[in-house]
Amino acid sequence: MYGIGKAQLFFMIMRTLFLLVVAAMVSVIPLIYSCDKKNNPSNHFLYVIEENGLYGYIDSIGNRQIEPQYLYAQLFTDDRALVVVDTIYSERVDSVSFKIYGENIEKEPCLIARYGYIDTHGKFVISPNLYTSFFIKKEEVGKLNFKLIGWFAKLAFSSKRALCQDSLTWKYGYIDEEGNSVIPAIYESGRPFFQGRAVVLKQTSKSIGPNKMKGQYGIIDVNNKIIAKFEYYNITNYSSGRTIARKWEEIKNEDSQKMLVKNEDGEYDIEQLCLNGGWYDITLMLDRKGNVVDSLDSNRTYFGFSDGICIASNTWLRMINHVDCYEFIDTLGNTIKFMDGISEEQANELFRSGQIFSVVPDDAIIMDCNRFVDGLAGITMNNEVWVFVDKHLLIHGKGMEDTYDFIGTFSNKLAPVKKDGKWGYVNAALRKIIPCKYDSCDVNVGFLGKVYNFQGDSTISMYINRKDSIVWSYCESSGYNNNYDNRYSKKNVTEYGKWVYQEPNNKNTIIYLIVSGAIIVVISFITIIIRRKGK
Repeated sequence: MYGIGKAQLFFMIMRTLFLLVVAAMVSVIPLIYSCDKKNNPSNHFLYVIEENGLYGYIDSIGNRQIEPQYLYAQLFTDDRALVVVDTIYSERVDSVSFKIYGENIEKEPCLIARYGYIDTHGKFVISPNLYTSFFIKKEEVGKLNFKLIGWFAKLAFSSKRALCQDSLTWKYGYIDEEGNSVIPAIYESGRPFFQGRAVVLKQTSKSIGPNKMKGQYGIIDVNNKIIAKFEYYNITNYSSGRTIARKWEEIKNEDSQKMLVKNEDGEYDIEQLCLNGGWYDITLMLDRKGNVVDSLDSNRTYFGFSDGICIASNTWLRMINHVDCYEFIDTLGNTIKFMDGISEEQANELFRSGQIFSVVPDDAIIMDCNRFVDGLAGITMNNEVWVFVDKHLLIHGKGMEDTYDFIGTFSNKLAPVKKDGKWGYVNAALRKIIPCKYDSCDVNVGFLGKVYNFQGDSTISMYINRKDSIVWSYCESSGYNNNYDNRYSKKNVTEYGKWVYQEPNNKNTIIYLIVSGAIIVVISFITIIIRRKGK
């Protein structure tokens, strides 16, 4: 009796331990997930790195989150990032140019890229079975450097939609976050969605305009509802609830045609447009619903809105003086003049506080500029130094110490600036966060800035934080980019290449499962032995 009771007692103890281990496993799983989630790149901005011709990602402190393994990789948008896994080179006719202009165009070399979309774990959420094709120069065949390509930018996710090409027709449509087709591939070209609107190009049945185009731009929403009719030859991307669209209007009769045109004072004059027929260029500002807000001067080139302000360039002055001259217009179509929207008392207060040191003169010629972000933009007048201005065209800073050789666009509260041939970053208060000591730099993204130093034939690429500490660096020789062959498909260029993606394992999870499994096996084995002895 004593022996049996002892065995039973031992069995009960082991069973209790077994249940405790199981309970611990169940309770630890959420904890492991929680800890993994804290360290997971999905909660952090990921930064693209390139090493030995392959792209991967690091986090804001330089930890490798996704090892370099792709031919090309983009920044994450909507928790998705495009990655290229294979390429081939081919030749084909530019069908868009052929359909739009109706010309007999010869075949040209093109790159066909195979790609998919990954999440911040490096797992494919949309399989790499998508294809896109774009034309390249003959000398780039086999030596293409992806850093020079802006093509993939338009395939990034925005508004939970991504532009996608049909690999048979090469027409464009849109997919959702799961890779499902939500807008059919019926367009000759397209752009990413901005504020729920996308500009797309559609083939038309007849030629339009002096260039006899057979395609016109329109605007759609995320459900493929037409917001603006397909009647424009150019449309800027939506921002600040505005876009600028241009179209041709045909004047068929021989009578003098007249139309209301806004003059410099914002008043409308009747102006003779055309005699003996022809085409007239009409420029319109549209709102989010596609309604006309205002008619604009067609002698200007418009670069789209940002922060409620649009950059405009005078086409006639460019043709006459062979220089670019820029102006700013607001969402009502009015040209911004200095002191617009601010009183003299307010300006004097800004002077006294040391926030501004001058104003843009009425007769100043803005020779170059960048777009407004967070209320500030960089401009240069008469090809002299660059300065920061606000929307009242007041010049910010304390004087010459806040003038630069060049100013870039603000992004994440920092703007790249060039001083005495070197680059750094300033914040919105124009305080130098990163001193001007680098040979080149990119627009700031997330918490890190990407900077470059050149040493002989090598380029040192670095990510730095806002304390000017290097979190990642890589040295690349200049000859590498010129000689690197980025084709995976070398054996048969008539077929797409073979590329097998092996999903990276979570080491912590594997170790946890192995240890847990081993414990269960040991406990089960001991339990069986005890039962046999008890019998």
